[in-house]
Amino acid sequence: MSDLIHRHEAGVLSEALDAAKAKEAAKILEDAYPGHPWRVGYQGHILTVHHDEITEYVKMMGRYAKGFCYSVNWQHFTDAKVFRHEIITAGGKLLEAFGLPRGRWSGLPCQFPHGLFTQEVGVLQNGS
Repeated sequence: MSDLIHRHEAGVLSEALDAAKAKEAAKILEDAYPGHPWRVGYQGHILTVHHDEITEYVKMMGRYAKGFCYSVNWQHFTDAKVFRHEIITAGGKLLEAFGLPRGRWSGLPCQFPHGLFTQEVGVLQNGS
């Protein structure tokens, strides 16, 4: 698996299971969208899918100082096929929202998504 970064956040004792799911999600993203700068965070059974280019772009635009992510409550998707589909969808939605093509990372710049920032929270959510 390339140089994916797995952020370990403070959490509860079940953190080891969250970490394993985050690692699995990162592998799924790398396989589906190779070369993209993915990062998967976790805490309390919630995985946060980040694209470092999108995060930096959002910060540069003066929105959401912590960046932007897509959150997935992995406990809602215990079937391996469904989990894989949800993670690929999470990554794809991030790429699509910011005008980045699905597939191998080409280094293209992000585009500001018109109408996306209608809430004060910089998180797309699924499985809540």
